[in-house]
Amino acid sequence: MRRTGLGVAVQANRLPRRPKRRMILAEQVLLGVPHAHGTRRHPVVRAVMVGAVCLLVAGTGVTGFLVGTAKDASALSEQTAAAGAANYDSSASSDEALSQRIEKINVQQTVDEQSKEIDQLQNQVDNAQKNILNALMRNLNTKLATSRGTTGYKTYIAQAKVLISLNSKVVSFNKTSAAKTVDISSYSSEISSRLSHLPTLHPIQGDYSGYGWRIHPIFHYRQFHPADDVGSSKGTPIKAAGAGTVTRAGYYGTAGNMIVIDHGNGFETVYMHLSKFKVSVGQKVNKGTIIGNVGTTGASTTPHLHFEVHYHGVPFNPTEILLQW
Repeated sequence: MRRTGLGVAVQANRLPRRPKRRMILAEQVLLGVPHAHGTRRHPVVRAVMVGAVCLLVAGTGVTGFLVGTAKDASALSEQTAAAGAANYDSSASSDEALSQRIEKINVQQTVDEQSKEIDQLQNQVDNAQKNILNALMRNLNTKLATSRGTTGYKTYIAQAKVLISLNSKVVSFNKTSAAKTVDISSYSSEISSRLSHLPTLHPIQGDYSGYGWRIHPIFHYRQFHPADDVGSSKGTPIKAAGAGTVTRAGYYGTAGNMIVIDHGNGFETVYMHLSKFKVSVGQKVNKGTIIGNVGTTGASTTPHLHFEVHYHGVPFNPTEILLQW
């Protein structure tokens, strides 16, 4: 206890007489005053020194805390921003993908609808085409049946005229825009098939005459000439009047170089006085195939084609059936 001038007894607050080593070092650092070990300082000075040290320590901790907290906050802010950007990109990417899927679905729906319409239209076209073809075939068969009112080879001639007429109509139809919509190729093929083995094609260009009774130009006797003679230059190509099989191809005396074609329906065609052969026995030919060349071999005075048509071995005037050029 100390007694003051005021006569009041108070308990003085004192710092320890021998502060710890770290306190002394702190004083030296703060005040820059060297002290001997155990040196006493005024209590106020010591209090200030202790407070300063405490503030220094506390301030350092607070500052470190604040700095660390700021760094953490900044890092957290950056992470949050990055996460937000990633979420946005992911959301935008998902939206874009969804949009593309929707577009694909819409496009596919449109394609499906149009395909369905096309299929329906195609069915209508197919049905219409089928009806047209059926009608054409009925018309063809009806006309061919009507032509059978005649007998013998004349029946075939009547049919040939019907077929040729229908074929010309097919050719005209194929030149129109409607041919792009309605396919009548099967009908056309049927006509061509029925017409192919009928000897209706002129073998060469020229004037066909001489069938019947006449005076032989070389032997000067009256004879029945079962053919038409057609004058032409030597070497002119000769076409088969119809499709068939070559049964003769050789030299036959007064006939000279001769070719015979069997058309398989009772018809035969004969070609005489040829200069060259282009076919051989047993060969199948189409209507229009080049079979030889015009000449003047055998009993002939000038280059020409002697042309005969037989029906079951009986000749008739070729001009009756030669309907195509």
